[in-house]
Amino acid sequence: MLFSVIVPFLNEEKYIRRSLEALINQDFDRKEYELIFVDNGSTDGSNAIVSQFGGVTLLREEGGGAYRARNRGIKAAKGDIIAFTDADCAVSKDWLSQIYGGMADPGITIIFGRINVPQGGSAALKMFEDYLNAKIEYLVRKGLKKFYYGFTNNMAVRADVFRKLGPFSEDVGSGDTEMVRRCLERYPDCKVAYSDLMVAEHLEISGIGVYQRKMYGYGKDSILVGKAGNYAPLGFKERFAIYRYCCKKNKYNILTCAMSILVLIMVFLYFEYGRLIKNWSDRCGSLS
Repeated sequence: MLFSVIVPFLNEEKYIRRSLEALINQDFDRKEYELIFVDNGSTDGSNAIVSQFGGVTLLREEGGGAYRARNRGIKAAKGDIIAFTDADCAVSKDWLSQIYGGMADPGITIIFGRINVPQGGSAALKMFEDYLNAKIEYLVRKGLKKFYYGFTNNMAVRADVFRKLGPFSEDVGSGDTEMVRRCLERYPDCKVAYSDLMVAEHLEISGIGVYQRKMYGYGKDSILVGKAGNYAPLGFKERFAIYRYCCKKNKYNILTCAMSILVLIMVFLYFEYGRLIKNWSDRCGSLS
């Protein structure tokens, strides 16, 4: 079997049907991929929705977080490539085809895809989406490996990686980034790719405030990931270079470029605040 698609879920009945339908209706040979959904302790109707769909493996991993659920799915996976998305995401119809094409080079170990926000969102939300996608594309194209990170809502990894490195860490909030860092440290020559055509729509992102809350959590997680492996958050120089790349790629006019700077400042303050709070908490803990 070529692909195993792993999707953890916890109380996602609002979105999980769309996630399932998108994965079942891929333009890829259905015999060449399996769908593994892992219930992480849901108390709503999401489990019942998954059970309505034939040809989907439903596993249970009570508690312990999404990375424990993903690890449960990895243990059951039969595919040569393990593709990850989330239950609040709907992937494009050609998602698996794009992964297949993007990993045609056998040297490519990990591939990331584009994350879109739902249509009809605010201009600020669209600007931040543009920046996030430009960021991973820029880092990969420039080969800036010390800044690579992971995001399991749209990522595929060769199954051999987990057999050699072990599962996701369940002790850090960003287990995907920790796994990417661990892979790069163990195999510095491994190739990482990005495909702008490998698309997942993040249904949960209803406004810029959702990203602000997420960035606060990512800021706190970055401290843990930094301690677990050789990970460095972007500095001002790199962020500005990515901002310029984003403006050029999306053909922003002067006004949009100016508005984009304000949006990025507004969001990244939450990231830095999360890092500050985590550092302060750790220092207070070490003194007590």
